[in-house]
Amino acid sequence: MDQKYGTYDYIFKVIFLGSASVGKTALLTRFCDDVFTDSYQSTIGIDFRIKTIKLGDKTIKIQIWDTAGQERYQSIATTHYKGTDGVFCVFDICNKDTFEKVKENIKKCTNIVAIPDSCIFLIGNKNDLSRREIEKETGDELANDLKAHYYETSAKTGENVGLIFEELCKNIIKNKNMTDMSNQSCPFKTYFVVFYFCFFLKKGFFLDLYLVYYKCFQKPNG
Repeated sequence: MDQKYGTYDYIFKVIFLGSASVGKTALLTRFCDDVFTDSYQSTIGIDFRIKTIKLGDKTIKIQIWDTAGQERYQSIATTHYKGTDGVFCVFDICNKDTFEKVKENIKKCTNIVAIPDSCIFLIGNKNDLSRREIEKETGDELANDLKAHYYETSAKTGENVGLIFEELCKNIIKNKNMTDMSNQSCPFKTYFVVFYFCFFLKKGFFLDLYLVYYKCFQKPNG
């Protein structure tokens, strides 16, 4: 695909959730610009970036929404949850309080938009620091409870930053493909009910029977 003209195979909306100062903006900046700084201004409301990546032979445009961690901005952030394909819920492995808010942060989002468990990633950030309060096993346990995925990252060193986006995009594609296959499969139970009522009502029976047969057995175009 020619990225110069903005062509792509997929476009996904991804949201960063998490408490203030866990490193959401730092992760976003590392991924988009491959830079890191020790000082970041707190996000006010919400920030937005776009990054295009190649995954195999596919070109993926990722719309990345960085939500503010402060409670007073939550009402602004939640208005942007609709249409989300995947979530990174970030906590600071050196701050237990941020870990304890993970479930709450995810619930606020999933109460508004349905997101498959496979497209929810828990991110333990700042693993370059030695003063951790949350062990990796603890993060894994919470992820298992939520049926989500868990990764540890460092915006400072760049460890696993690109990986989490690649893995999330793979899961989103897999989920969308499964949904498309489900939608294309013939709903035999539904058509049986139609057939049943057509037979007993005897209204347009042969025409309706033909439509049932066509929809069930005709191969989809493309």
